[in-house]
Amino acid sequence: MTIDLAPFVDAVPEAVIERLRGAKRVLAVSHAYHLPRVKMAYRRAGWDVYTVPAEESRPLTQTPYLVAREVAAVWAYYLRPLAGGQSLPR
Repeated sequence: MTIDLAPFVDAVPEAVIERLRGAKRVLAVSHAYHLPRVKMAYRRAGWDVYTVPAEESRPLTQTPYLVAREVAAVWAYYLRPLAGGQSLPR
């Protein structure tokens, strides 16, 4: 199976991308509100992904705004392939 790593290149250093090429499973750590979209993106790219929420050292004052923005982003990621937009290979 060929895995398209293009969606991850901007956020991940090239050395890490090269190490991921042979991976079957991925562990992703992020803020809890990011994890559904992270899981969706990795699964569409063909990986088994496990997600873990990062420990918050202090509460973010923008959390309500960030969660609302993330809800919209999850719907956009979910609906894009259904609307004929570019999707990641499965």
